[in-house]
Amino acid sequence: MSNSQIAPALLDRLQAVPGVVSASVVGSLADGADLSNVSDIDTIVICDRLTREVFEACQASVAELTAEELGGDDRELYVNSTFGPLKFDTARQLVIHLMIYDVAGHRRHVIKSPFTCFDWERTRVHVGPHLAEIYPVLALQPRDFLAARRGIDDYIQDLDRGVISYRRYSFESGAPVEVSTTMDLDRKHRGEYAYHIIRNLVCNYTKLLSGQNDLHSEDEMVHQWCSRLQSLADFVPFYQALREIKIARGEAYPDDVVDRVRDFAGRMSELLRETWDRAPVVRFVRHGRTALNDGSFLGQGRDPGLEPGALAGALDGTPDRVFCSPLRRCVESAEILVPEADLVIDDRLREINYGDAEGLTPALLAEAYPEMSDGWVRGDDPRFPCGENSADVAQRMQAFIDDLQPVAGEQILVVSHNVVIRSLVGRLLNLQTRDWFKLRPGHGDVLETAWYDGRLFPNFAPEQKAAFTDDLVGYGQEGSKDVR
Repeated sequence: MSNSQIAPALLDRLQAVPGVVSASVVGSLADGADLSNVSDIDTIVICDRLTREVFEACQASVAELTAEELGGDDRELYVNSTFGPLKFDTARQLVIHLMIYDVAGHRRHVIKSPFTCFDWERTRVHVGPHLAEIYPVLALQPRDFLAARRGIDDYIQDLDRGVISYRRYSFESGAPVEVSTTMDLDRKHRGEYAYHIIRNLVCNYTKLLSGQNDLHSEDEMVHQWCSRLQSLADFVPFYQALREIKIARGEAYPDDVVDRVRDFAGRMSELLRETWDRAPVVRFVRHGRTALNDGSFLGQGRDPGLEPGALAGALDGTPDRVFCSPLRRCVESAEILVPEADLVIDDRLREINYGDAEGLTPALLAEAYPEMSDGWVRGDDPRFPCGENSADVAQRMQAFIDDLQPVAGEQILVVSHNVVIRSLVGRLLNLQTRDWFKLRPGHGDVLETAWYDGRLFPNFAPEQKAAFTDDLVGYGQEGSKDVR
């Protein structure tokens, strides 16, 4: 059976299920691996609304695939509809790992499981909207390795208990509920899980540092491992031995496999904590609310102060340096947040220059300058009349960042404006310029980044990231407010 035969047959079946919005084949098969080397076929389904009926219909549609539809393959078809790295494959089984979400469930999964969903976004084998169009991961963050599902701490907990954790749906209350459960690991699954843990941690860390969602060959992965995680290079022979056993579908994994992978995960945890705890922290804050944050374009042309009670009070701790836009709303915010600080005023942190659009509403702008609205519809980045565009703001913001040059352990606070901060965040999250206006940093929100190897890495709390990216337009979401 060829890869080109099974994916269309599988996706055609799922697309025919009422309520299914999108279906994707992800993982090894989508990345071009030969089917003989694929332990299961990971398949993601997104539906409008998840019910027991839709869930069972998706399962049934896959279970009914015939040997003829599968290119003459006569292996027993097994449908695994749980969430997690469970493996059920045997030599005579063809396993379809069917993971079903509604749109809101996919969004929650992206937030909680960025590593898994980032891998999925590499696929081009899908019907309906691409997963990233429904809700994107955008970028991995340092904190993901210690807090997210399938991060280091998550793996260590499983290893300490001798289990593999996974989730499944329960429909006992009518609505779907994700139930967490575990499976005891036998010798074969201990070895496979050990391989899975090491490979995923190394590959995901490489993606974090490169900022790219690349698929590496084994040789490339080992090269990245030895160059980026040098203190863990002594585990390479152990990993390669696990890989050989897995490829051969063997069971002769070492008796101490759990102890050794536990040692790997523990040492990697220590290395990451040491690396990122030492990294300088740069926090960006949008000024507090003013009376002129009323839906009109508030840039450099007007200079209001804060509304009473616009900010709750001082930040915990005192930054080593505080940079601030010269505009009054930022200076007042900085004085509240860090009362004793010596402010470094930097013109590059000013809000966007709206030029002749200052004070207009989006409706009035569209009437007076229809070419701007037309440009936004095309996905362009037009300059405001006699003013700037997003790229201009990003350029001066990047110049500011290049001049920071923080030292190890330093804490820096930057108080600036909506468009300035979203241009920074848009770049850090690899979002296209045409979509930056959909980001919503809130007044007084503190957005954390980490400085490492000469550049900034996003390190936002999951709930923050979810809040200010919630207007990214995807299937089933309302259009965002067009306030630039």
